Amino acid sequence: SGSVNTGAADHVTVGYGTTTKGVVAYKEAVDDAYTVLGADNTAYNMIFIKNTGKLFSSATALGADPTNAVDVNVWLKIASTTTYKQIATLSAGEAIVLPGFTQKANCGLYVRPASGTDHYAIEYALIV
Repeated sequence: SGSVNTGAADHVTVGYGTTTKGVVAYKEAVDDAYTVLGADNTAYNMIFIKNTGKLFSSATALGADPTNAVDVNVWLKIASTTTYKQIATLSAGEAIVLPGFTQKANCGLYVRPASGTDHYAIEYALIV
């Protein structure tokens, strides 16, 4: 257990509210690549990642429902050797919250659909 002061005036959020406070900024989870959330080598006070279950249309608008719903996997990139370890699988509508996430050098969080050729909209907030 723990707590994160997300109401602090001096915190920075990457993803949700990055450009305009309170406005979502979806990330495109590409079918044939690992998509980074935020940046490598960055410690976050809290991380929120959600598989919207929708196709990616733009950073501010959800796309259509996919023909076949696909899980989105969350990966931790380990070191500069570009080795990935899966840490979660999110079905449509599911989310994960990670408080106090410290990353080591060359490590980062990535998402990728579990299968198929579609690109999915990921809602996320990385709070520094």
